[in-house]
Amino acid sequence: MGRVTGVRASREDPTRIEIDLQVNEGTPLNMNSVAKLGSVSLMSSPAISITTEPTMPALKAGQVIRSEETMSIDDMTRKLSGIADSAEGLITQVQGELKGISGMLERCSAT
Repeated sequence: MGRVTGVRASREDPTRIEIDLQVNEGTPLNMNSVAKLGSVSLMSSPAISITTEPTMPALKAGQVIRSEETMSIDDMTRKLSGIADSAEGLITQVQGELKGISGMLERCSAT
């Protein structure tokens, strides 16, 4: 558990954002920890999730946690829409092929 204490554009790369965090003492952050910005649900406020591996050496105060870019809700919506369109076409194709298979089975059982 913790809280965000600062947010700013990176001096080296203004397309990246730096986020300062204050975490509770004993939080197992280490060299393999990865931070991702996301949300718990579609209606919740943004949250930062951080993975950890307890067997790795712990980070010290002021050290950087690696981050990974996450998909936005808009990106997810577009991707799901594309998947739905593909699935619809596949279902139509399978239905057509099932009709053909059913016809073949009827002819085979009639002989």
